[in-house]
Amino acid sequence: MSIKITEGSNVLRIATAYAPQCGCTDDSKEQFHRGLEMFLQGVDEGDNVIISGDFNGHVGSARDGYESRHGGQGYDARNEIGTMLLDHAEAADLAVVNTFFKKKNERIVVEAARRKST
Repeated sequence: MSIKITEGSNVLRIATAYAPQCGCTDDSKEQFHRGLEMFLQGVDEGDNVIISGDFNGHVGSARDGYESRHGGQGYDARNEIGTMLLDHAEAADLAVVNTFFKKKNERIVVEAARRKST
């Protein structure tokens, strides 16, 4: 879901996203990422963009080549979905904003189950 707010020559596009979870089919994951790419391709240069949601991936704590997109305040290791998210951010000149703010570990980990934290 997305909205476009215009005031004079200023444009703000706000979108929400919820990526398929790890148990979903590869087709549904690819469909989500194609939809995200289509949304970003429809954004005009100069538009301001906010995408909020759960991308069901980990961008990790290391910036590793994404210094302008990743603030270095993530959690644990990056996974494949986290890399795709950072690639989308790079292509669209966006940033994963919550990685620019230091948080306590209990604020970062939103789900804990037996040896797994996400």
